[in-house]
Amino acid sequence: MELLAIVDITTPNLPRLSSVMFLVAIPRSLKEAKGLLLSCIRDPNPIVFFEPKWLYRLAVEEVPEDDYMTPLSEAEVIRQGCDITLVGWGAQLSIMEQACLDAEKISHEAPVTGGFGAEISASNLERCFSRI
Repeated sequence: MELLAIVDITTPNLPRLSSVMFLVAIPRSLKEAKGLLLSCIRDPNPIVFFEPKWLYRLAVEEVPEDDYMTPLSEAEVIRQGCDITLVGWGAQLSIMEQACLDAEKISHEAPVTGGFGAEISASNLERCFSRI
């Protein structure tokens, strides 16, 4: 399973920002917040930096005192794999990491076609394909 963290994106959820092509930085941890903020300050282009409040309320992490920058416009591979790729940013990533751990515990043994898992997959595809 592969989990990618997108640390700066142009998203359709922010139509005014994405139409003028601002970079948007959304950290997933305190350590990354410091590195991204320093990168945003030093970058010559305008960047919108989102500061999720939950980072300061819930996160417990050692943040180095030294000066470092987190690369902009570059995805971070959090977990390498080959079966599925999950892409997310910000608060989603901790939920996605937990989903990866839970998925490792799930086992489905069935024929290639006509199995229970295939039926669940087909039902999901019928109902959700247009939302993908």
